Amino acid sequence: MVRGMWRIDLSVARGLGYYTGPVFETILTDIPEIGSVFSGGRFDDLVARFGERSVPATGASVGVDRLFVAMDKLGLVKKEKTVAQVLVLNFDNQAEDYCQRIVALARNNKIRSELYLGKENSLKGQLSYATKQEVPVVIIAGGTEKAKEVVQIKDMAKRRQIETPFEQIPATIKGILTS
Repeated sequence: MVRGMWRIDLSVARGLGYYTGPVFETILTDIPEIGSVFSGGRFDDLVARFGERSVPATGASVGVDRLFVAMDKLGLVKKEKTVAQVLVLNFDNQAEDYCQRIVALARNNKIRSELYLGKENSLKGQLSYATKQEVPVVIIAGGTEKAKEVVQIKDMAKRRQIETPFEQIPATIKGILTS
């Protein structure tokens, strides 16, 4: 990997309508086909177009989308179907508020959690979604669980389900995620 290499290219032209001095473009030398990932220059008259006075200025912008493409090409991005560690299933209208409380509890304990918001209304369909998304932990909470202030926590890898009191949800999830 070449670092710190630079060269002057007088053919580079950027924003001829507003740049008034030198411009620059930054290209990743390992993958130049992506193009510029950081560019900018001097534009003395641009501020006056939007205000009453002329202000000498310089500026730059980062091509975030191009940087992500570069990171992907260089193998620096871990691909995951979801970032959620926990999916709280939402199949019982009577328990929707309880499911929201569960998600809030998990998030307050720094557990990346998601409430199922898809179109599938059946438990089986939502479990299928969780499997496709490779979510490691699923929480099942319907009207019965709400009445008892418990949840069913399903470890998707070990295919085992544990009934857990509401206040013990974070500890149980963390135990599954670290095992």
